[in-house]
Amino acid sequence: MNAIAFIDVNSKETENLRYTIDGKMVIEHTIEKLMMIREIEAIILPLHKCKENKAYKKLEEKYPIKVFFSKEQNLGKRMVAIAKEFKPQHIIRVMGDQMFLDTDVCSAMLQEMTNKTLDINYADLNCGLAAQIFTYNALKKCQIVLGKYHRINNYINENPDQLKISTYTHPHHNPYFRFLVRNDREKKIAEILLNTPIDFDNLDKYIEILCGETGLYNRGWFETFKSKESLDKKGNPLPWFTYPAITFLEERVKSKWDVFEYGCGYSSLWWSKRVSSVTSCEHNLQWLKMVETKAKENVNLIYADFNKERKFAEKILQTKKKYDVIVIDSKERIKCAKYALRKLKPNGIIIWDDAERNQDKEGQQFIVQQGFKRITFTGMSPIVKHENETAIFYREGNCLGI
Repeated sequence: MNAIAFIDVNSKETENLRYTIDGKMVIEHTIEKLMMIREIEAIILPLHKCKENKAYKKLEEKYPIKVFFSKEQNLGKRMVAIAKEFKPQHIIRVMGDQMFLDTDVCSAMLQEMTNKTLDINYADLNCGLAAQIFTYNALKKCQIVLGKYHRINNYINENPDQLKISTYTHPHHNPYFRFLVRNDREKKIAEILLNTPIDFDNLDKYIEILCGETGLYNRGWFETFKSKESLDKKGNPLPWFTYPAITFLEERVKSKWDVFEYGCGYSSLWWSKRVSSVTSCEHNLQWLKMVETKAKENVNLIYADFNKERKFAEKILQTKKKYDVIVIDSKERIKCAKYALRKLKPNGIIIWDDAERNQDKEGQQFIVQQGFKRITFTGMSPIVKHENETAIFYREGNCLGI
């Protein structure tokens, strides 16, 4: 078999695929795009067997596709299992809401796979215009990582010399609209794009003109959204907190502070310019090494191999200091909260990023139960386009003076 197409559909997060646009569900538009690619011999939906996905079986009555149900919840593992059954030469992987898929580009990417004997030819899945394409042999090499993380990128990043890889960026890839349909806003834009000729090449220029000289523009948000780096307008590192929280902290940071972070990053670099010491615990070795290349001497990075030992939260106990600030922005957040209090100075504060997440409420309530008050900063953050919350927990006589 020359090529098969897999349509990614998560276990229960499929409401957006059932949005109706021009009389068809979003996923139907995606299927029709794939049907236009002549090299594809089979279109497959590898679905988790749950009540939310039962309705997709009816798509077989309308389109020449195959719907497979499995008890396996892991999307990557479902794809690997079906690929082993079909053993295609090439696998085209798209998401269910890629209704604007560029079929000519996909055919060209497939041709490039053959001409250059590539193992993988992949585009950024944050852009709905292009696909990820890989050979069956490449899939077999990546299957363990793919089954664990869903994405093939993890294998690529960790094994860059094991496969012959090419990356593709669509000429109309735009940071302001991904050509995906994940929410009501993107649905409304998709409805317009289906029926209105748009000058895609200049779309980002139009939006920058419309949104320029706003708070986000002056903060450098547009640049961070494009680069996916947490930087200010001048290119200096910023913590990945909400902008209101950053402003609040900028006015109150003291040079004598010692800071501990669960999760390193651009925040480590930001703190290091302002405080006495920064100690950061990180589970992603590749990310840690990147930060290490940019860090100052007052930054101490601790690697916690989360796959070998489940003692990420406890790492703070191995340090000798007590801290003025402890930042919780990584794994095991509830456990981190409980260990953090054992190493916090009497006047210290805890910063909890992405504090809006329901799964973290237990840890936040635990801190409050220990006599802390909470102040929440809601707003935009670098890189992303939705609102977040950064919460600061403090007691009377705290180092912030609040």
